[in-house]
Amino acid sequence: MVLSYNLRDFPACGMENLQSILESIQPTYKLPALAVALVTSEGMSAIAAVGDRKYGSGIPLTVGDRFHLGSCTKVITATLMGILLETGTTLQWQTTLQKLHSPPSVDKANVDRSSYASHIPQVK
Repeated sequence: MVLSYNLRDFPACGMENLQSILESIQPTYKLPALAVALVTSEGMSAIAAVGDRKYGSGIPLTVGDRFHLGSCTKVITATLMGILLETGTTLQWQTTLQKLHSPPSVDKANVDRSSYASHIPQVK
């Protein structure tokens, strides 16, 4: 599960504050574990982890534990695209790589950006 929050919702969010925020989010969504890093253009400003390393094990999750992201990059790409669209750029969900790059830098240059949001490839 990817939860997205705007950093403006967490003014001056430090390590201790982030930990307490995660401790309130985890039971609300019934998550076995949750880890978050707040990263800005200046680097990582806070990192925290709550929950069990393995569900029901009682072994606490740490900020050094690794998560398998699988195909989360599609969700992250769609989220970043949505953020760009909200800023008023000339991009649209239907903008293709071919339109952005000349000459096309990938074979499937006509893949529609909305494919990332739907997880269904739509090559034109």
